Amino acid sequence: MEIIYIAGNGRSGSTILAMLLGLDASRFCAGELTFITRAGISKESCSCGATIGECETWRSIMASWAGSRQISLARYSELRRIFEPNKRLPKLLLNLLWPSKDFLDYCEATRSLFDAIGVTTGAKVVIDSSKSAARIIVLRRIAKLGLIHLCRDFKGVANSFLRASPKNVERGIETDLNPIPPSRTLITWVLNNFLVTVLSFGVRRCRLSFRQLVNGQIELLADLGYEIAVPTDEPFLVEHMFAGNKLRLRAEKLDPARGFAYERLTRSQSRFASWVDRIFWFWT
Repeated sequence: MEIIYIAGNGRSGSTILAMLLGLDASRFCAGELTFITRAGISKESCSCGATIGECETWRSIMASWAGSRQISLARYSELRRIFEPNKRLPKLLLNLLWPSKDFLDYCEATRSLFDAIGVTTGAKVVIDSSKSAARIIVLRRIAKLGLIHLCRDFKGVANSFLRASPKNVERGIETDLNPIPPSRTLITWVLNNFLVTVLSFGVRRCRLSFRQLVNGQIELLADLGYEIAVPTDEPFLVEHMFAGNKLRLRAEKLDPARGFAYERLTRSQSRFASWVDRIFWFWT
């Protein structure tokens, strides 16, 4: 099994990138697989139009996974909370040197999830857009991994995180999204991009900017072996993608103007964000 992992900070375009990659019939665009055990996942929306609980593909995947993994779903969910968040990174790094039974169990169960997806869909490659840096440590252990570090300018990320969106599962918004001030966004933006850079060392990888993505300038992905015929004028959609941006629920078009209006930022916030982007130009 081969995994394409999209890593980076939230609100950076990972859903659109995953959809583009998933247009190839040999790849399955799963979405943010880290949330597979989230409470109420069966009632969340699949991009095919059904709920996850009603979708035949995801029902088959979950049944296959249940029959192959060695631990319960509840135990897997508990281990995810131990090993996936970035704040648990010290414990995770310790397991790189001295793998605990819990860590090995989690890795093996995650491997069986990807295997179940491959068996059910017939895909040779699974696209996981979970973005978490800590997840890289697990994925690089269990499969052939190609990693795309998706970077977006801090100004765009800060503007996006100021948007409020109440939970609406039918519209693809799985949790309440409350506004986050740029000062807090900066901490996570720097930490996420730094950790992805460090933890992906030695992995087949490339860095793609949000600007390149929305302009369809993604030829560098060919260096990883991922050819993409970019539909610049036609809307595109993939089936059976869950979690992530609500854009996955409707046909999308690449738009070079997307994400470059910073109307939510005050003048001082905009100046601050521009200053950050000049310092961290390599992540913009």
